[in-house]
Amino acid sequence: MPMSDNVFTPGFLELIEGIDDGVTAQEAELSGPWKIVETDSGFALLRSYEDPEDGRRPEGLLDDFPTALRFLAVLPAVARPPLLKVDAEPAGGWYTVHSEGQAVGRLRVFHDRFVQAAQVAESLSRSPLALAALLLSAGPLAIREVGRLLEKTLTTTSPSGTPWVPPTEFPPRS
Repeated sequence: MPMSDNVFTPGFLELIEGIDDGVTAQEAELSGPWKIVETDSGFALLRSYEDPEDGRRPEGLLDDFPTALRFLAVLPAVARPPLLKVDAEPAGGWYTVHSEGQAVGRLRVFHDRFVQAAQVAESLSRSPLALAALLLSAGPLAIREVGRLLEKTLTTTSPSGTPWVPPTEFPPRS
């Protein structure tokens, strides 16, 4: 008896085809968990339970490992509804940015790509795996520099009391 790739019968799967996916469909489609597998054609981005020999096309086929890591890292950001939104109309000369229904800041100019980029950063900051994949994709020099920056940042307090290193205080390379 041939193995199926789904526990549901073909008849049942056909029956549910007419049902709307709803608002969570894209998040479910891209939620993973994901893995990267080296193949003869490059680095395949697959769900953890998929195999390159399954005959299905991977979510992505990337030429090198660092690029595959970057795509793995941003999948959580594109899988879910936006965490950040910006008002289309200014209020008091500012475009208000919202996160989860709360105002979190203002922008001088409406720029949706700016907010989309912040959406990716927000998503990366919520996923240790994604953040690690992005850092690993940057390579050893960047990782060392991040380590230096974190060391300096965590041991230095700015005049405002916020732990961050102004560029003038960043330690020189030894």
